Amino acid sequence: MSISTILDKVKSHLTWNEITSVDKDYRYMALVDIKSFLTQKNLMNNRQCDAVVKAILDCLKDDNHEVQNMSIHLGALVEYEKQRMGEVFRFLGEMVNDKEDERREIAVMEVQGKNVESLLKLLIPFLQIDEEGKIVEALELMINVSARYSLYQYEMELVDVLKKLIMYPRVLIRKKSIAVCGNVMGNASLKFFDEIVKYVAKDLDSSSNLEYKTTDMILLSGMCRSNAECMKNYSQTLVKKTLDFVKNVKEDEEFLESCLNFVESVSSSNFSSISCFSNEIFSLIEEFIKFDPNYFEEDLMEEDYEEEEEEEEYTDDEDLSWKVRKAALRLTATFSSINKDLNSLLFNILIVRLNERNENILTNVIQALLIVIGNESLDLNQNQVDSFKKFYLNAIKKSKTVKGKLLNLHEAFIAKSGDCFLDYLIPLMKNKNLRIDAFKIILQAGKMNLEISFEIQESLIEKDCEEICFEILIILIENNKIHSNLINNLFQICLENLNMKTEGINSILKILSLIFVKTNEFDKEIPKVSNFLIEQLKRSPKAAMIDIFTQMFNERSNLEFKDELFNVLINLLGRVEKDIRVASLHCLICIVEKFNVDYIQILNSIENILRIESQDLNLMANLSSICFQKNPNLIYEKEELINLLKENTNLLNLISGIANLSFLEKLFYNIFSIDDLDKVGKLACSLCLNNSQLYEAVLTRMIEILNSQTETEMNKKKSLVLIGELGKNFNIFDKTFQMVSECTNEECLRSVASNTLGFISSFNVESNLPLLLEFIKTSNFKSSLFKSLINLISIKKDEILSTEPILNLLMNEIESDNEPNREAAAEVLSQFYLIDHNAFYSLISHLLSQSENHKLSALIALRTAAPLLDSIEQPMKMLIPIIGDPIANVNKNALSTLKSFIHWKPSQIGPFADSLASKLFDETKIKQDLIKEIQMGPFKHNVDQGLDSRKLTFECLYSLNNLSLINTSDFINTLIDGLNDDNNIKLYVLFAISKLSASHQSAIISKLEKFINPLKDILNVKLKDNSVKQEQETHLNLVKATIKCAVHLEQCVKNSKSLGIAREFDIFYQDEIVGGKYKAEYIKQLENIMHNQ
Repeated sequence: MSISTILDKVKSHLTWNEITSVDKDYRYMALVDIKSFLTQKNLMNNRQCDAVVKAILDCLKDDNHEVQNMSIHLGALVEYEKQRMGEVFRFLGEMVNDKEDERREIAVMEVQGKNVESLLKLLIPFLQIDEEGKIVEALELMINVSARYSLYQYEMELVDVLKKLIMYPRVLIRKKSIAVCGNVMGNASLKFFDEIVKYVAKDLDSSSNLEYKTTDMILLSGMCRSNAECMKNYSQTLVKKTLDFVKNVKEDEEFLESCLNFVESVSSSNFSSISCFSNEIFSLIEEFIKFDPNYFEEDLMEEDYEEEEEEEEYTDDEDLSWKVRKAALRLTATFSSINKDLNSLLFNILIVRLNERNENILTNVIQALLIVIGNESLDLNQNQVDSFKKFYLNAIKKSKTVKGKLLNLHEAFIAKSGDCFLDYLIPLMKNKNLRIDAFKIILQAGKMNLEISFEIQESLIEKDCEEICFEILIILIENNKIHSNLINNLFQICLENLNMKTEGINSILKILSLIFVKTNEFDKEIPKVSNFLIEQLKRSPKAAMIDIFTQMFNERSNLEFKDELFNVLINLLGRVEKDIRVASLHCLICIVEKFNVDYIQILNSIENILRIESQDLNLMANLSSICFQKNPNLIYEKEELINLLKENTNLLNLISGIANLSFLEKLFYNIFSIDDLDKVGKLACSLCLNNSQLYEAVLTRMIEILNSQTETEMNKKKSLVLIGELGKNFNIFDKTFQMVSECTNEECLRSVASNTLGFISSFNVESNLPLLLEFIKTSNFKSSLFKSLINLISIKKDEILSTEPILNLLMNEIESDNEPNREAAAEVLSQFYLIDHNAFYSLISHLLSQSENHKLSALIALRTAAPLLDSIEQPMKMLIPIIGDPIANVNKNALSTLKSFIHWKPSQIGPFADSLASKLFDETKIKQDLIKEIQMGPFKHNVDQGLDSRKLTFECLYSLNNLSLINTSDFINTLIDGLNDDNNIKLYVLFAISKLSASHQSAIISKLEKFINPLKDILNVKLKDNSVKQEQETHLNLVKATIKCAVHLEQCVKNSKSLGIAREFDIFYQDEIVGGKYKAEYIKQLENIMHNQ
């Protein structure tokens, strides 16, 4: 259908007089057709475009809201085809005064990002007129627009208007202006932020009108929450002013509330900048948390809570002091998270406030208490526990609407204090709205193994009780805390509920299982229960049903139903549900251990299952092992099954002690055929451990393989690995040392042979270590052989009586000019940490004060030791001064070591973040003195010796930023500079920006314009005609990374709803990425991102 045909249909139904409902529906559907046409980007000629705009304007006046709303949808779409939106926008401007909120809201929400500028040109004049009604309407539109789009590009046009409006006499206009400011500040420039803050701060100093000052404080709070980074520079000065105001003004509740809210917003985002005011803020909390000038009371800690006549209802209309208390409580919750040392004092203040008359504010008291109690640093003494009980019980008695929240508080208190008072819950357990909360408290007490009274336990046992009751009862039975008089009632309830088809059946089965374990009192009921459960297992099996039988067999030896159950369980082994298979295997293991059964039936079933799919191998192997143990002859009948389970070491250990040598040798060669070297060593060794004949035969065969000239390289490697595993358990040093040593002369075997030397030397360290050291000393392959020392130290560190011989060997290599040997020796040095921490650190400290080679060795040792270290405090103190060393290689290794520490010990890096940040940001800069000119044949080239260090620095900064240990804005500035560095740096920077665009959207958006030129420069690089293949590949990788980065940035813009800020970026994106010469790569990257989302 053409656009002309659609428009004709719209026009024929645009008669406004006597319109029928059918006409309206038809007109609406015609508009839907136009929308479909425009959405598909079909081109229109000028006449058709004019006709569409006219139809939209006509339908905007339609009395039918559906037609009107659809026409607004179309208004936003026309702009993509032709620039005909002037008339539509003029009409939207008229809608500012429209009284129908729905129509106005839809008009704004349908304006696309590209049209924000046009809309602002309409709105800003309305903000400057004297007609308050139009100002309010325009501000409401501005609130919607600023919430959806960033107005970064237009902030200078807004600053004077907003400065005037936030001081406007009418309160409503001031509040709406504050809302606009808050939205704008999220992505505001520092200049705009500074201008507004300074303007507000000046008014705070000069104005005597508390109403205006209240507005100022509300605005500052919003600005702090929207852009804490920019507020950091003003936090200390403004908080000092605020604290002075609060001291001198006590009569205006709304002003006090705004002051407290501002202090809270700064505390939550930039507390380090105002930590010097900690004592003043605590005093503020202490004073205003009980601010209630209209209610006189004596010291509440001494008040006697006797039942009194119900007080007259307290309402918020009586005074506004509740606002102050609410703000103080919010500040308390924030302050508790920051100043953990004060939690005990805050707890004392808060529990008194459980007497709060206003139940809405009591909710805030409870929330603050939950935060304080949740802090690990809080350690309650007995007086605090007693005080909590007193105030809590009074609150629960008087409360009308927040009993449920109070019960949640009690649950948290039990978890913290371990003190249990529960009897008051008995009537609440009968309240349908509160019973679950009451049960949660009892559950918490049960988990902590606290005493629960008979009365409460009795109340839990009901025919139709909730799942949580069963959960409590299970814990009580497991902890032997259930009263014996209740066991019979509980058992009967469980029997009555066995036919339940709800989730509760698993809990009932668990309780029955526990009862059968704990007592024989109900053994007479076992036939009845077991018959029922076996029938259920045949029809609808559950793992919990099988678990009951497992418990029965664990505790009893004469159960008549075992044969029938046995057959059922055999059939369940092939079930799809893993929990049922596992439960069946556990139960069969119990049966097989206690009774003589048809072992061959079990083994056949296991074999049939494993032929189809390898599953539950360990349990299958355990069950098979018991069968073989009960009937060893079955080993020879089930050779195929054993091969299927040959990777289970327990089964191999068992078989090696039962089977004859010929069978074991055959099994050994099946294992030896496995390609995985580690598996071959461990499994073959397990097979040999319990059979000395096999061990001797295998060792002889391995030696033959190593001596053979025709054996494959893989078989020789397997032999070396197996000799190493045997060497850990048997003294074979004398038989194998010479032969394994000779294997180190063959390059293909050297690495495996070196590992083996360490293992065979570990059986008797005192006598074997000197021989190993002497061999390494005289070898030409020290760098490989040092691995043997690492293996020996790691498994026998406690048997090394003197480290001096090892250290002498290592120091000789560290001081040599052979770089591979130095590095290998340093890696061995890292293992000294396992022997003696202090001696290791002393040695590292000494090496760091010596020559370049000594420093490099110390850094390699620290880096290799990183996974072993308990604490990095001492090594970090040694490492930080080395970062920035003028010797490029030393600096590179220092940064590499830091990267390793961040990777292995991220939770311990925090205390060093500040000192690291300043050094690392400096290390990202290009150092001209490290760029050297070298001669290569007839050509001269510049070599940047600092390149590797800079790349490592960026990697460290990225990791620190992910740990929230450095300023993200500073890091992004550094990344932008990195886009002008070497291609290797650019690749990593592009990767980092892509990642940050998802995790730090607002920070990326604020710097968006700065990315455009560097990205454009990369895409516009032209390679020389004579460029080599490596240069072409690097350029291609850079282009791909740049497009990927740009696509991520575009997604960031969309996700953060910051389309207004992106005008220049959008032009770049459309021209260079979407429509540029790399369009195919753009489509590919966009598809990848969408797929991952």
